[in-house]
Amino acid sequence: MRELIRDQLLRGSVDETRLTAWGPAVRLESQMALHMALMLHELGTNANKYGALSRSQGRVAITWTVEDGTLRLRWVERGGPPVRAPTSRGFGMTLIEQSAKGEGGDAHLSLEADGIVWEITLPLPRSAASNVSQAERSAASGP
Repeated sequence: MRELIRDQLLRGSVDETRLTAWGPAVRLESQMALHMALMLHELGTNANKYGALSRSQGRVAITWTVEDGTLRLRWVERGGPPVRAPTSRGFGMTLIEQSAKGEGGDAHLSLEADGIVWEITLPLPRSAASNVSQAERSAASGP
């Protein structure tokens, strides 16, 4: 996950001090990594053009967890322009929702007074979910 975020969001004009990302180590299979990369790229592009990263005080926080074999990613934008409901379903929203559905998951956008929140869930294959559990146990036991 960290590599995907770095590759999709920290290239170009995004100041990394305006982006936080936190979650356990997750290794995604190639097809799921491709879909997640598309979603992150689209979220980052929209944040730069229209959202929180289009203003100097704007921030993006990305967090993720793995529970019961499901990856739960939360994208939160704050400090951007006033939030308005979209007048139509654009390409980006469709791409994010269909990419998540293509992996058996879901993507939901919430419009809030102070920014937007995307919640994306993706079922992980057993191998990826067990890798997360092993990484968390290793981190808990120390170096």
